[in-house]
Amino acid sequence: YRFCYRTINEDFMKNQELYLKGKMDYHENDMRVLDDIVMQIGYSNANTRFYLKNQPLKARKLIKNLNRYQSVSRFFEKVCYLYHEDDYIYDQFTSQETSWFLEKIFFNEEGAKQEFQNKLYNKSYGWKAIAEYQLLKENAYFYQTTGISSDRIVIYLKAVPIYYDATMFFFVSEQYYDQLLSDMMNDPMEQQSFYIMCEDQIIVQRGNAEPEEKALLAEVSGFLGTKEVTIGKEHYLLTVQQGDSKLVYCIIQSMEIFYNKVRT
Repeated sequence: YRFCYRTINEDFMKNQELYLKGKMDYHENDMRVLDDIVMQIGYSNANTRFYLKNQPLKARKLIKNLNRYQSVSRFFEKVCYLYHEDDYIYDQFTSQETSWFLEKIFFNEEGAKQEFQNKLYNKSYGWKAIAEYQLLKENAYFYQTTGISSDRIVIYLKAVPIYYDATMFFFVSEQYYDQLLSDMMNDPMEQQSFYIMCEDQIIVQRGNAEPEEKALLAEVSGFLGTKEVTIGKEHYLLTVQQGDSKLVYCIIQSMEIFYNKVRT
C-alpha cells in the first residue's frame, strides 16, 4: 500500500509539473516574440525617439512598422509605442495624445489609469503588466479605432533599450488564454487553477479552484518547485515555475483529486 501510495503521489506531482511546463514554454515562446519586437524597435533609429510635431514623416514610418509586426502575430491584438518626451502614443493605425488614449481605455478607473501610467513611464528593465482588465463597452469609439475585438485584455509593457526613454506595450486578448487553457476550463469537476504572475501580482487566472489570493501569493513568493499547501481549510498541490521573461507560472490542484486516485 505504501508503494502504491508513493507511486500515485509521484505521478500526480510529475504530471502537474509537466503540464505547467508545457503551458509555460508555449507562452514564453510568444513572450520572446514580444522581446524581439522591442529589441528591433530599440535599435532602429530611423523611426523612433522623435517629436511628432517636428518629424511627422517618422511617425508614418513607425506606424507602418508597427502594423507589420501586428499583422504577423497571433499572440497580441494591438502594439503601441510611446517616446516618453513626447505626448503621443502610436499604434498600428494612428497616433493619439497620451492623455486621450488613457481616457479611452480606463475612463473613470483612476486607480487602473494611474497604475498604467506609472508602468508606462517606468525606465527599469524587464516586463511590466496590467492584470486582465475589463474594457468598458460604453466606449464604442475605442473598439472602432483600435482593432481590439475582446472585452478583456492583458497589457504587457517594456521599456525600450538602449536608452529606456520609450515604452512598447501589447494588448493580449482573453481568447488567447481561453484557448491556451481550454483543457482545464472544459473540466469543471476538477478543482484546479492556473495563474500567471508578474511582480507578485496575478495577471491571468483560469480554473475553478479559488484559494484566497493573499495566502496564495504568500505561498508562491520566493518559491520554485512543487509542494503541498493548506490555504483556509483546503489542501492543494502547488507547482511554481519561472520563465526567461521572469513571469511566474503557477498551478494549484486540490489534493482531493489525489485522494480519489488512491481510493480508486
